Amino acid sequence: MDPERRSICTIGCEDMDLSDFVDRLKASCVEILFDLRLDPKAVKSEFSGENLEQVLAHEGIGYVHIEALGSPRAAREDFCETGNWQSFRQVYMKHLHSQGEALHTVLQSAKYAKVCLMGRARDPAHCHRLMVAERLKELEEGKLQIRHI
Repeated sequence: MDPERRSICTIGCEDMDLSDFVDRLKASCVEILFDLRLDPKAVKSEFSGENLEQVLAHEGIGYVHIEALGSPRAAREDFCETGNWQSFRQVYMKHLHSQGEALHTVLQSAKYAKVCLMGRARDPAHCHRLMVAERLKELEEGKLQIRHI
């Protein structure tokens, strides 16, 4: 297996325009984008799941929305209200550990394609996509590299 395929990229769409977003995916040779937002409707319509699917298909990039890996609404609302990232992280990690099937889907795809995990926040340190990537790396016993684009 190509060692480059044993890495997973992550990207956030916050404060980004669609052309820059697509350029970053293409520059990283992404073949499948996994949208980890609970609801793929975006504040900016260009980042709605439906639009992303069409635009990315035109570029030869697959689009998959995985609702199960989205941040639970109550946890997200609590974070927005309190700003307590540690509390959000604890709730999300508990949720994440119950999402084996969804995680397996991403890992299986990463065996044959270059995949990228998408969340909303630009900074991966404040986005649940980093927790997903770290969990995937853990499941692969550290043999998976994470790259933020």
